[in-house]
Amino acid sequence: MNLLKESCYEKKKYMRIPTETAKQLYYYVQWTGHFVCKQNFHIKRSHFTSFLLIYTTEGGGTLNYGGKQYRIEKNTMCLLDCRMPHEYCTSSAPWDFKFIHFYGNLSKAYYDYISHLYAAPVFSCGITDIGAIFDRVIENVQNAGEEFLCSEYVYRILTELIRGFHHADNAVNAKIIMNYIAENYMECMDVDDIARVFNLSRSYFTTKFKEDTGISPYAYLKQCRISAAKGLLTNTNLTIQDISERCGFNSCSAFIRTFKSATGTTPLLYRRRP
Repeated sequence: MNLLKESCYEKKKYMRIPTETAKQLYYYVQWTGHFVCKQNFHIKRSHFTSFLLIYTTEGGGTLNYGGKQYRIEKNTMCLLDCRMPHEYCTSSAPWDFKFIHFYGNLSKAYYDYISHLYAAPVFSCGITDIGAIFDRVIENVQNAGEEFLCSEYVYRILTELIRGFHHADNAVNAKIIMNYIAENYMECMDVDDIARVFNLSRSYFTTKFKEDTGISPYAYLKQCRISAAKGLLTNTNLTIQDISERCGFNSCSAFIRTFKSATGTTPLLYRRRP
């Protein structure tokens, strides 16, 4: 079932029916536009024969896609296969984004390759003129411009995404992620959850984080939790169960096991030490 609640402060939306030539030769645009969305903006659809590019310039949204949830923020790009079930809505209004529904030519091959590179449907976009290229697509469709020019613009976006990946530093911002872990270790989260927050694949995130810090993200998360537990054991009368919960452990037994592995002693003996 498709749900389209396009609740916007501003909405520009243009449709084009492609010629047979475009279907055979080009990347052709079906819908394109520019939305400034209200808080109750909500799209839910599946089995729509297109690929979708979304470029966010302000505000943000939440995407449910492939059984996972992703944050959409300023200067991020989304690339979706709309034949798959997907849902997105505003998380921070006004959510200002430009979009292109396209199909044809090697669209599926480019989608597969770019998805493989970024390992997520939402990723940072450092291409300086990407917004201007979207504007050219929107203007072309609005004014019924030449289809081959529109195809060229779409092709440029796709190739720029590939070029941007290969030329960018692509380094995980370890300082920001370490701060995030230090502020949220008490939540019941794991490495997959942290990687998902920053729209990274687990393997890429783990590798780059360790390269930049010399420690794995799991080890750093454990370090934060054990350090906090030591403070609570020393300075409070909280029970071992309460401390395990406050430090983000799934269970008291997991806390005791992890604490002993890290310190060589149990939480209770640590508290009783002279």
